[in-house]
Amino acid sequence: MPVDFEGAAVFHAGPVVRKREDGGYDLVVIGAGFTLIGSLGLMRMPDFFTRLHGPSKATTVGIGSLLVASALFMSFRGGGLSLHEFMISLFIGITSPVGSHLLAKAARHRRLPGAEGWDAPDQGRNR
Repeated sequence: MPVDFEGAAVFHAGPVVRKREDGGYDLVVIGAGFTLIGSLGLMRMPDFFTRLHGPSKATTVGIGSLLVASALFMSFRGGGLSLHEFMISLFIGITSPVGSHLLAKAARHRRLPGAEGWDAPDQGRNR
């Protein structure tokens, strides 16, 4: 039996557990990639409305992937199914689109560059 540097016995996981862990690692890398792309979109886009698109879409998918990876890891390591991550995903899935919509509506109301092409029936009430 292998022994670690402190003298404790080391148990190696079987191939099925290893594949599950590798799937979790893949989800972490995918989530980190989406989050990075969304953050770069926030910095690199030219105006407010295109800057709003990157974090609201890509970062939400990235954080969701990270949370699914965390839920899988905790479920396999812990005593049962981990629901905390799914509740966080639900909260982010609800609040991110609502927050993006409110920011876009406020930018339209303030007539930021990029909002000049929007003509809606309620335009007169927003003045």
